[in-house]
This record gives sequence, structure tokens and C-alpha cells, in this order.
Amino acid sequence: MATFAALTGQEVDKKQLADSVNVLPALVSDNAMPLRESLVLIPRKPSHVAVRKGKWMYIPAQGSGGFTGKPPAHGAGGPAAVSFVGSENSDIENGKIKKAAPRAQLYDLEADLSQTTNLYHQNPEVVQQMEALLRTYRPTEATSTGGEKRKRGQR
Repeated sequence: MATFAALTGQEVDKKQLADSVNVLPALVSDNAMPLRESLVLIPRKPSHVAVRKGKWMYIPAQGSGGFTGKPPAHGAGGPAAVSFVGSENSDIENGKIKKAAPRAQLYDLEADLSQTTNLYHQNPEVVQQMEALLRTYRPTEATSTGGEKRKRGQR
């Protein structure tokens, strides 16, 4: 919505743009500057809504976020598939999440693009920053109702 507002020169209440980013500069400029400092990734499970900022990827829960299945299809994704596909992860052993694994996941994507080593316990200050950042993206009344409070059944 922010891009179309900018394209047409329309003024829009910021509350209505709470979850919108104006990408027009990226479309019409040669400038290679990023449009945003962070990126939210939304998997199948809401508990695993993740955020990336700079080199850090933060996932606020254990596991795959919904890329799993029931046996025998469970080998297609999630912790059970880690060894099956020849991958590794510091939180997973024999296809299961370790009991001592951290409650969430933090990865340094510059050093570990495949997300094999969870750095949650080694970087508590980064975890706190990423948790705070992720809280800023949680749905608000403005994002869930288009900026207006509506009664049930009203469109």
C-alpha cells in the first residue's frame, strides 16, 4: 500500500501503513541501499515467525516451524530430515531436538549460512535485541483491521 500511495502521490495515515514498506525507490533508482534494516519471515507456525537483521537470524522457538510431517512423510522436513539430507544442526541429534537445546534459535548467517550452529546462549545481548525487534512486528489493531476498529460482522 505504501508503494502505491507514493506512486500516486497520496497521503495515507501512518496507522494504515503499519505493515507496509514503500519499495518505489528500489524500482526507479540505481541506488543499491537496502529498503529496510530487517526482514520478517513467516513460516507455517506462528510461533516461528522469525526476524533477520544484518548477519543475524532469530527464530523464537525450537524446531522447523512447520516444515514437518507425520511418519512416514516426516523425513521430508524438520528435525527428522536433518541427518537424512546429510545436514547437521547443533540442536538436533538422531532426528530429534536435544533436551538441552535452547528455547529459541540464533544464527550468524555470515559465518553459517546453512544455520547449523545455534548461537543463542553465546550471544544473549543479540537475542534480547532480536526479541525486542520481533515484538515491534507483532500484529496490532491497525494491521489486523486496516486501521479502523470494526464491530463483528461489519465490513
